[in-house]
Amino acid sequence: MRREGRAYTAAKERKRARRIVDGADIRRRWYLPEDQGGLSMGTKRAMVMEAFHAVIVHPVGKGMGSWGNFDPNALEPISPRRAGSLVSGESRPDRRM
Repeated sequence: MRREGRAYTAAKERKRARRIVDGADIRRRWYLPEDQGGLSMGTKRAMVMEAFHAVIVHPVGKGMGSWGNFDPNALEPISPRRAGSLVSGESRPDRRM
């Protein structure tokens, strides 16, 4: 029952996320508190799940000293469209675009 409830809620959030299409409005509402018209955590999660198939985290450096050095350029987002092309054998573009 709980699993079905979570699946229903997730499907409802994905549907709601698809209806929000204006990029400027999404950006504005992303950081607003929910009680001020901001997006709920479930809606944000659904939007991220729709936009990305996976995120590859490449190494930042060597040794334990690199743990505190976060480099956003080391993240490689994989869209659902690109995931299909990687599976089909197309060549992979350079990760640092």
